[in-house]
Parts: sequence; C-alpha cells; structure tokens
Amino acid sequence: MILSSERLIVPKGNALPITGTFLDEISHDIPHQNWGEKEWNEIFDGIHEYVDACAFQDGHIDYDELDAFFSVNKKLAYRYGMQCWTNAETFDRDMPIHFFPIKFDKLHLKLEAAKRCGYDKAITFEFSHFMSPQSAYLQA
Repeated sequence: MILSSERLIVPKGNALPITGTFLDEISHDIPHQNWGEKEWNEIFDGIHEYVDACAFQDGHIDYDELDAFFSVNKKLAYRYGMQCWTNAETFDRDMPIHFFPIKFDKLHLKLEAAKRCGYDKAITFEFSHFMSPQSAYLQA
C-alpha cells in the first residue's frame, strides 16, 4: 500500500497528521480478542509505516486487567514509532443487548488506568449512540 501526500488527511494547526487507519474489528471471523502481544507485534510490523496512532477499544477488558492491557499496547505502539491512545467505550456491557450508557465512575476508572500507563490522549467509541441527549436510542 503506497500513500501519496494528496491522499493524506492532515488536520489544521499542529495536530497529528493521520496517514492511515486500522480497525481491530474488521470482520466477525477475526479472533482479535484472543490476540496477544505476538500477533499484534506482527501486525504493527506490517503497518507501522502507514499508521501514526492506534487506539484499542477497552470494552472486553475486565477493570482489574486494564493496566496490563494499556501497558502492552503502549509498549507495542512505541516499539514501532506510533502513538497509543485509549479508546474508552461509553456504554456498559453488563446488560447484554441493551447497552446502557456507562456510569461515570466506571468511565473514570478506565481513564485513570490509561493515565497511570502514560496515555495522554483519549477517544471514545459510540458516544453519539449511548450518551448523547440527541441519541435515537432510548437508553441514552
């Protein structure tokens, strides 16, 4: 994959240029949740020239495993010269299918764990569906 400069997304100001994207949930048959450091190391080795940052979703990680999750992801990203951000899911998985908005104390736990591991940037997954007052979902 060759990227030309006219195809790059470059934000205004001093923002981080985004030169590629990688989704860990591309297909239902990819066992991404079972991948470990070895598998992601192989992927990062192949994509690091095209990707500036990665942000793994934290939805399937138990709260007591967040520090280990964040630490290994950051170590891998830095090994390949990529930034690593947290991608905090803003819905709760405690109630299957209903996906209620996450309680702020749980969100705080996620963000504090990322901070302990040296993360300084955070994005969120599905805010518009699960927390926005303009959401079409009744549980928001």
